[in-house]
Amino acid sequence: MTKIRFVKANTFSALAAILSSCAFWAQLGLSSREPLILFVFAAMLFLYRESFNCDQKCILIAAYICGVLFALFSVLGNLEALSDRRAHNLWTLIRFSGLALLYSNILTVIFSKLKDVQLTMDKNEYRNMSARGRIQVFFLCWVPIFLCFGIWWLYEYPGNTSPDSNHQIMQAMGLIPLSSNHPAVSTLMLGFFFNLGMKLFSGDQNAALALYTAFQMLFMSVVFAYLLETLYEARIKKWVIICVLFVYIIYPHHGSYSVTVWKDVMFAGWGTALCVSLWRLILRCRNEMPGSSKNFDLALLYISAMGASLYRNKIYYAFFLLLPLFYMVFRKKNVAAWLMPLIVPIIAIIINGPIFASFDISHNDFIESHSLPAQHIARVIKDGHSLTAKQYELLSKAVDVEAVADTYNANISDPIKALVRSTGDQEYLVTHKGEYTRLWLELGMQYPGAYLRAQIDQTKGYWYPDVNYWSMSNYCEESDVLELVKDRRLPQWWINIFDNVYFYLPSLPFGGIAYSIGTAVWLLIALFALCVVKGMKSELLIYIPVLTIVLTVCIVTPVHAEYRYVYSLFTTLPLLGILPFSHVNCNKAKESA
Repeated sequence: MTKIRFVKANTFSALAAILSSCAFWAQLGLSSREPLILFVFAAMLFLYRESFNCDQKCILIAAYICGVLFALFSVLGNLEALSDRRAHNLWTLIRFSGLALLYSNILTVIFSKLKDVQLTMDKNEYRNMSARGRIQVFFLCWVPIFLCFGIWWLYEYPGNTSPDSNHQIMQAMGLIPLSSNHPAVSTLMLGFFFNLGMKLFSGDQNAALALYTAFQMLFMSVVFAYLLETLYEARIKKWVIICVLFVYIIYPHHGSYSVTVWKDVMFAGWGTALCVSLWRLILRCRNEMPGSSKNFDLALLYISAMGASLYRNKIYYAFFLLLPLFYMVFRKKNVAAWLMPLIVPIIAIIINGPIFASFDISHNDFIESHSLPAQHIARVIKDGHSLTAKQYELLSKAVDVEAVADTYNANISDPIKALVRSTGDQEYLVTHKGEYTRLWLELGMQYPGAYLRAQIDQTKGYWYPDVNYWSMSNYCEESDVLELVKDRRLPQWWINIFDNVYFYLPSLPFGGIAYSIGTAVWLLIALFALCVVKGMKSELLIYIPVLTIVLTVCIVTPVHAEYRYVYSLFTTLPLLGILPFSHVNCNKAKESA
């Protein structure tokens, strides 16, 4: 290193370390007399000296884009920090700048270290498997997962339910009309197993529900086992596969959710199968996966895409956006594969439209599908901003304006929706939808700060890590109609272990990070960037469906941190975490892409 470069490196490192230390102090709210800041400064000094040596433009661009994005998330998610201090805007700028530098340089070092890391077997380690061998690997993975989920099934017997679950069960039993609040295919599948169980077990609702949760448990364990078997076929090292196997076994949400009656669980299973089948087809197009089951992988791609489309309403619109990307990856190598984003949405629209219309399915009311704009307007009123007489009159037909401020909850839209239903005229809302759209835009132009704060508070849990919200339950929701009761089938000492360990892990150091949606989203973005750095263009396609789910939730979410809405992120994360390290030769990957 020349003398000039040495001076630049030390000057940059010192200034950046000071700025980042101030940001660290501001973000965590440390005392100005806390000596920990000196150790933080020293650590950052070494970090910046290390990152200064990186001269690879691709790494620097990817790291700084991610770093700025993460810093923006950190600042917006913690706007309360230093809000009572002078020069709040200046400290906000310092916080953003310091964190952007810190995150960017940390990622620069990480990307530099991981750029050449691979987790694939050498030729001497890997042995091509016959169909029988692949089946053996599948069952070696499936049996421990299924047994572990079986323990959860006994612990949660007959399964976990919520008010939404009970509502869907009553629809499945024919006690109340079908509603678009639950995908029709989900309700029909639940009804098939529940009603079958009622016949097999003489009307025992607990046993009937247990039959459905056993089916769901089987489905999820098969998907996870197929992912693990695919890792082996893709020549991933055995110790990595074993680690992923333990993630699916030990991580409590997988066991608990496998026996929880939510459509989001089956959607996550279909979404994971979609990512696995897509990866397999990409590997086959590059002749990097042996075997002759290409048609099976193609069929699974269509089936899983259709399953995901039918289990989450309107998610199939995202496939239209993927069509050009599919064409870029598959082109003439697999015409049937690149046409999937066009064919599946058309079929799903027909099924969800004319076909399910014949079932006389009732649709959600107006406010259910417009809860986020309602939250924006409610925040304007909550913050005490003035309304014109015309604005007030128009809003008064939709809701009791005087009650909005006391009813508004920044983190969940249910209170405002309930207020509109009880005090407003939704028929008027529907017939004058254009006027209310103009009102929403008008208030947004007048009070953008209120809209921004409303949007932050309503979605914060999906992009800011330090948000605490429930994610697991272990009860059967009481109902005046249903006769479902929790009836655990494990010894009490085992029940105590589950109660006192798994459900308190989030409060332990490092434990909470594993449950954080925001942390998982940050990791997803960083892994996507790492694939870009390594030139793995085809693999980027596998991240798009999961990123789309996260973005969709941020647009339409009624709750600020509902884990089940993005559970598919956690089911696919082990695969997405391995993808950047799945090529023996990075240069070959670039050429093949």
